[in-house]
Amino acid sequence: MASVIVAPFVTGLALTFVIEALLRPPVMPFWRRAPATLAAHLGSWCLLYALFLLVLQRPWLAAGFVTSLQLVVVQSSNTKSATLKEPF
Repeated sequence: MASVIVAPFVTGLALTFVIEALLRPPVMPFWRRAPATLAAHLGSWCLLYALFLLVLQRPWLAAGFVTSLQLVVVQSSNTKSATLKEPF
């Protein structure tokens, strides 16, 4: 049972770091960030994945939904950065 939940969790978490590479202006790579920043990223991912998994009861759908929400935030940040010339 755990392997059914872990694979989408790890895949979605890896995709969040790939999606962050789309940010403009770019952010530091995750291995150079402060531990508190990584803890906030991992904690928010875990919390949202757990909540959506509880509601949807489909691990891959929950991972995809949370990842797509992060993509919306990144695209909104890029649009704001391009139009207002200030970061999100």
